[in-house]
Amino acid sequence: FTGHTNDVYSVAFSPDGRYALSGSYDTLKLWDVALGAEIRTFTGHTDWVRSVAFSPDGRYALSGSIDDTLKLWDVALGAEIRTFTGHTDLVNSVAFSPDGRYALSGSFDYTLKLWDVALGAEIRTFTGHTSYVYSVAFSPDGRYAFSGSWDRTLKMWDTGIHLNQPPQAIFSLNPSSGNVPLVVNLDASASSDEGSISRYQWLVSDGQSAEGVNANLTFQTTGTYEITLSITDNEGATANTTQTITVTLPPFKLPAELRLEAGQSQTLVPIAGTAVSWQSSDTAIATIDNHGQLNAHNPGEVLITATDAYGQTPSLTVQVIAAPTSPPVIEPTPPPETDDSLGKAIIIAAGGAQPNNTLYDYSNDFTQRLYRLLIQRGFSDEDIYYMNPQAPDIDLDGYLEEERVDYRFFDPAQELEDVFTQVAGKLWPGQQFIFFLHGHARQDHFLIRPDYELTASHLQNLLARLPTNVQQILILDSCYSGSFFNELTGVENRILISSADDHTLSWNTEFASFTDTFLRSLRRGTSLHDAFLTAEELIKGDDKLFRNQQPWLDDDGDGLYTSHDGTRAAEITLAGDGIHAAPPPTITKVHPRQRLADNVTDATLWVRTTPSTDGIRQVRAILIKPDFTAREYQGLDTPYEQPTLELIYNPAQDRYELSYEGFSQSGRWEIVYQAQNTDGVWSDKVKGEIQSTVSPLAAFVRMELNQSRYTADEPLRLDMVVNGQARVDLYVALIFPDSNFQTITYPLILSFNNTIEVYQPNVEISGQKTYPIMDLPLPQVPLGDYMACGVLVSAGSDPHDEGNWIHKDCLGFKVY
Repeated sequence: FTGHTNDVYSVAFSPDGRYALSGSYDTLKLWDVALGAEIRTFTGHTDWVRSVAFSPDGRYALSGSIDDTLKLWDVALGAEIRTFTGHTDLVNSVAFSPDGRYALSGSFDYTLKLWDVALGAEIRTFTGHTSYVYSVAFSPDGRYAFSGSWDRTLKMWDTGIHLNQPPQAIFSLNPSSGNVPLVVNLDASASSDEGSISRYQWLVSDGQSAEGVNANLTFQTTGTYEITLSITDNEGATANTTQTITVTLPPFKLPAELRLEAGQSQTLVPIAGTAVSWQSSDTAIATIDNHGQLNAHNPGEVLITATDAYGQTPSLTVQVIAAPTSPPVIEPTPPPETDDSLGKAIIIAAGGAQPNNTLYDYSNDFTQRLYRLLIQRGFSDEDIYYMNPQAPDIDLDGYLEEERVDYRFFDPAQELEDVFTQVAGKLWPGQQFIFFLHGHARQDHFLIRPDYELTASHLQNLLARLPTNVQQILILDSCYSGSFFNELTGVENRILISSADDHTLSWNTEFASFTDTFLRSLRRGTSLHDAFLTAEELIKGDDKLFRNQQPWLDDDGDGLYTSHDGTRAAEITLAGDGIHAAPPPTITKVHPRQRLADNVTDATLWVRTTPSTDGIRQVRAILIKPDFTAREYQGLDTPYEQPTLELIYNPAQDRYELSYEGFSQSGRWEIVYQAQNTDGVWSDKVKGEIQSTVSPLAAFVRMELNQSRYTADEPLRLDMVVNGQARVDLYVALIFPDSNFQTITYPLILSFNNTIEVYQPNVEISGQKTYPIMDLPLPQVPLGDYMACGVLVSAGSDPHDEGNWIHKDCLGFKVY
């Protein structure tokens, strides 16, 4: 950029980066950055311009000169607005405050001055430097000034001014989606400002607008719309925020199929929506009029199609048969006068017969927690039908209670027939029936055993045996669990709750899941609706853990989760009011955020609880690595576990703590803490944070197992994968449930307990290579949790000194 005829002392970019300002001998110049062209010259100073600055909005410029003055300029016009006088020597540096209302100047008279830009008035002078002030700056909030001087010091000053902070625009909309015509209620009462908000304005992408803290908008057509809230505070600062709503056609669904006996008639009513016309594909088999009156004539199959006012055309298959096939409804015998039971429950931990089912530990845990909850709320052991291949430990005394298991899925089809027959004969009006199932599934199919799946239609046939006027609560936690709704819907007094909709997965992690949150809410005595909303909020609030998972609730019988659902569920609690258990333990304090020194991988984790020791069964820490993402679904082999540590009580510090050395990955580690009382109840989760900075390693090791759970004689394959560039000694160790360890020497010899023997010395690592450690049937060993660890140690160095370790990796597995 050429045009100045003398030295250029100062330059500045405009806030939008399109323009530049320069100061030279008694002039300023404005430049077009993209073209490199001079736009205009500002004249008025009588000596060198030593400093220039743009206002935050780019409309004004400020300059300081050897002529002892500051000047304010209109950038668009190139006109001088006012001159600031007061310094007794040259002005060497100028700056605008972040809101543009104030200016700061530094001078060779050893002072700084604060100015009111609009008035051109000096507000105060800062004295303290013993020589020339060369540079000045505001802090981002305007509360402080910084100066640099020829006296070799920097000074920080309290400006004494208050800058108006912009307001915070926050609003809620209810509902966020729905069917035409959709009325959306907007509420901006959560917006805030340090002063007051003078205006609330709503703008919609379809052209609608409204004013006020609250507003209602109506959407008559389908589509996705952006709603923007714009607020202005009492000092003129503004803020905006936008949310999106989706407007859809009203649901219009028919049952999947219908069976009628020849000669029967029935009025068809869509399970969602309203039909304006009907059509039959074969009138010889069945006919139907536009009022939905269906007449069955001859055995066969016919397709019935309905049409609604929006042109949607769902169909259902009608099978006309010669004889009815519906199972008989078993009416219970009247209850004894002395019987005061609340109802009956069927609890299913599905999939436990699959040895590689990594989800089963969660199914086992959740079903036992529901079992304990029902006992606490007034159910007896005889009221609960527990279906699980393994016995539970309901009393948490460390011993499995074989008598608690009613069915082990040896013959799933027959056992389900038996249990529903028993329950149907022992229920009567006014009681609750609770059905809970947790496990793997595909659409319309729950996996019970490798050779058996419970289908949606079969489950509906089983449920059809239950007597009328019984409150039914069905809780389904599996992938695609919402796909069961269309088969199970349309029954009075039935509430359906699922962890996912009909086409998405249900993600489970040890530190968060739908059922974990749902059960903890129910234990507090909340309604089914409130417990569902709490769990839904968790799922929808963290797409890193739960991807696009969408829980469903249906209590109005239409087979869908809509804004109309929840009214009945809000009035119902599990087992009625029941008996409220003692409050769960509480984590009262967590270690502060820790930033580890470079290449330090150990830290002390600690928490304090209430109560501190009596009544606490365990305190655990769950580690979430910096790069954690929910892994792609792999069926039974999907890995769900995360590293979990148990903290030990330290009476001297009155806290639970553990020194952990595994923070070997750079980034922010989240630590999820939870305490469990002696009744098996977990506290709310509380998070801590460890920030680790680890330099790249010369070599890495990764342990790999073919499974995460084993029983005796199952094939166990352990591999060590190394990568990098280094000369190392290889070590492999197995850590047993009692914390003793044995190392392995090549080819496969176990050392004495707690003795370190090298697997292979002096190995040159150059790129990636896999070393097969073992591949054999698992012998009879103690049951429990094991670890397989690999360690790379600098070749020839002492393995007992961890300072010689290059890298370590451990992989957990269970023997059961």
